[in-house]
Amino acid sequence: MTYVLDASVAIKWFFTNENLHKESIEQLNLLTLDPSRFAVPELFYPEAAAVISRKSSNDEIFTKKAIESIYSLGIPTVPIQGKHLVDSCSIACKNNLSVFDSIYLQTALILNAKWLTADLVAAKRISNNSKLKKYLEVIG
Repeated sequence: MTYVLDASVAIKWFFTNENLHKESIEQLNLLTLDPSRFAVPELFYPEAAAVISRKSSNDEIFTKKAIESIYSLGIPTVPIQGKHLVDSCSIACKNNLSVFDSIYLQTALILNAKWLTADLVAAKRISNNSKLKKYLEVIG
């Protein structure tokens, strides 16, 4: 099984006081063992950087080291091309999701993978959609 890693999981690696920190570390350990079982859409990196920066009170050194460590994992990255974004917008509008969340879900659809997230609000919105919920996995 391939997993599309949501930034919400990766962010928790760097903040020990976060809910689901331990569960996110379990995913990190699996990722380290076999990066080919994971993928991320290209928006993953700027999204992770933005949240890590905010959560660290804009600590530049901390943010740079965190992003460098994520890049060093060698996670395969999926480009967001025209149809990918258009289809993501459709998912967002039909399911009351952010376009960012929908890009992760659309990436999972493209790869026939599971969207691995720690975002309980987005997961709840998808859980009522019988077609899409099979592409969803929540850590924890």
